[in-house]
Amino acid sequence: MNKQKIINLAEEEFAASRLNSFAALGYPQEKIWEKVDTGFAAGDDPLFAFFKEDIGAFYWSPSQAFNQVYLGANIPDRDLSVLSIGFYMGKILKEKQRAQTDEPSMCWMYSRNSWEPFVEDFSRRFVDRLAKEGVRVAAIDLAPGFSWQESKKYGKASNWSQRHTAYVAGLGTFGLCDGLISRNGKAARYSSFIIEGRYEPDPRLYNGPHDWCLYYKNGTCGVCVKLCPVGAISDHGHDKDICADFTRKMAVKYKSEPALQPGRAGWCGLCQGAVPCQNGVPKGILD
Repeated sequence: MNKQKIINLAEEEFAASRLNSFAALGYPQEKIWEKVDTGFAAGDDPLFAFFKEDIGAFYWSPSQAFNQVYLGANIPDRDLSVLSIGFYMGKILKEKQRAQTDEPSMCWMYSRNSWEPFVEDFSRRFVDRLAKEGVRVAAIDLAPGFSWQESKKYGKASNWSQRHTAYVAGLGTFGLCDGLISRNGKAARYSSFIIEGRYEPDPRLYNGPHDWCLYYKNGTCGVCVKLCPVGAISDHGHDKDICADFTRKMAVKYKSEPALQPGRAGWCGLCQGAVPCQNGVPKGILD
């Protein structure tokens, strides 16, 4: 199977999803996720080894992630490829979020609350399609042991970062708030798939992790700092503890909302709302 066929299968399964709508809010024709984009990275890209060293020993290498699913496979990093898929939010959802100031819109809360069922369903169908073609693939969102850990350097961190993988795969760079600014904007979520075999990596059209952020480029913007309702973003970056506390409060406040399932991650996303990078790389970056 070639690289383009894998991309085509991902796009087909995305289009076929029955969970990609606001039906629970009474808008069955409105899509949560407007489109997907893909990026490939080599399993032995040095950045994966750097993440493990920098974040903590608990962080998975691509081979460790693959072997979580295929026990005893012992496939080395050099024989694996990593596919990052970005899911980009729809126009109406982004417009509603842009209008918010103190807390996220209900549509945004629902998009976050329904993410895990959506991405797990997509992952199962995508993995099954590839399996029928004779390709073994491990979906991070389905991998046993995918969980939060404690990094000595960064605090709360998972054993695989979807955003960092997207960065390695050429999909975008980080903003002041830690969100990934992609060519399709910051209003997105990501998932990763470890594929057996070597596929040509996509180029990274940037040199560093913050190249597409106006604040890091020339000190301008900082809109996400002003938008954060609890001061979790500053000139020094993103305070994950303050941010997490606010998202937990949002989850508690709306725990009785019929459309939202209790017990899932909280939500906010105001730093992905009325910002210059919501829909793409900000003007002035790539000029």
